[in-house]
Amino acid sequence: MKKFLIFIIVLCANTIFSDDHGNSNRNGHEMHTFVHLNVTDPVAVVAAMDKFMSSDCGKNFPADIGLMAEMINGSSSSTHFVIASYPKLENYDEGLALVASCPEAPQLLRELAATGSRPIKNMGFVPVLEVNNWTMDTAFIKYDLKLNLSNEASYAESWANLMSSNSAFENRSYGLNRVVFGNDAATHFVYMGGGSVTELLDNVGSYSESALTRFTRRAEGIREVVNTSLIIPVKAWPGK
Repeated sequence: MKKFLIFIIVLCANTIFSDDHGNSNRNGHEMHTFVHLNVTDPVAVVAAMDKFMSSDCGKNFPADIGLMAEMINGSSSSTHFVIASYPKLENYDEGLALVASCPEAPQLLRELAATGSRPIKNMGFVPVLEVNNWTMDTAFIKYDLKLNLSNEASYAESWANLMSSNSAFENRSYGLNRVVFGNDAATHFVYMGGGSVTELLDNVGSYSESALTRFTRRAEGIREVVNTSLIIPVKAWPGK
């Protein structure tokens, strides 16, 4: 139950909407959190989330919520994660106060536990680079990284240059996020989106050799890829 209580608290923090290189955030979110779960009944989890988000508590929740399926995720036991995206940092505090006072929050915990879902870990992020609207994409590749903060700006520039060099990603989302809470396994992650798994893999294979060489030379020695996962969105619940 303690981990499910953390699940509710962590719903108060996340982001993945934006445009332009750097720290710009077109859609106005300032923080993200992921709550990773081992789910055996995704339909029941969606039903529990539907019920909560249609309640008075859910309707007033100050974040955009989404459920993502981790279709391929290495050795991690996590099968899904819930993402909560907050327009402002103070919305996190509002969310904390809300779930501490509404009866629907503990009810959601009980219903999630009854589905057999098991919390694995939770993490908080801030966006460093976010380009285009990820909600228009239906498949993502996510790379978890270990990256020294002193190399963050250099890596972000190199990543942005690599992605912008590939016209296949002109209208697709990509970005870099820094882990601010729960960084025991990774310090950052980068992602790229596509309209399908097939399209995404085709796009990943279409970089020019020169662009890849430049990126590899600049990234070599400053970052370590610790895991790569395939992410498919399941359902989204817009905030108030």
